[in-house]
Amino acid sequence: MEALTPELKSEIGSLLEEAERAASEAFLSEAVGGVAPALAEGGGFAQVFHDDPASAVVYRDRLVRHLEEAVRGGLETKLAREVCSRVDQVQEGIVRR
Repeated sequence: MEALTPELKSEIGSLLEEAERAASEAFLSEAVGGVAPALAEGGGFAQVFHDDPASAVVYRDRLVRHLEEAVRGGLETKLAREVCSRVDQVQEGIVRR
């Protein structure tokens, strides 16, 4: 068991690095590709814009919140699948040893 410990620590470190890289890549992909559909007609954002300053601030805040939720939802789904798949692979490798 002691012989496996350094190997397992290394495997876990690699898994964390892969998860960070996947998160970074997924964020860029989702942020770029997810904004247009979130704003398109039927994308869920249906606030009416008013040009007075107070209403513009409220509109901006709601728009930002809507975009954050849309991007976060896509990221969670994509990353959960990728990370779970990789964790399963690592677990199978550990069990085989």
